Amino acid sequence: MSAHSVKIDSFQDAGQPVQYVQHVLPVVIAGGEVNDHWDDFLKSAKTILAAGVAGLCVGRRIFTQADPARATAALRAVVHGGSSLPSDDLH
Repeated sequence: MSAHSVKIDSFQDAGQPVQYVQHVLPVVIAGGEVNDHWDDFLKSAKTILAAGVAGLCVGRRIFTQADPARATAALRAVVHGGSSLPSDDLH
């Protein structure tokens, strides 16, 4: 059996494993539990992306937001633009 990518469950501590695996396979980070503020999550996402991950699997974090469309736009800005949109009413 072979793999085309690796999904790592730990969102906060993903930087270390990424360094070892990213040279062989793309690494995707799972979002984990939804227990922190949305802005903290966006900051963590930016840090994790800077570590070299191939992507984020964070659907639950989007779907549980008061405004999933706005949350998606904010995350898209972080992933593709390196910044985020204001998320005043997101939790």
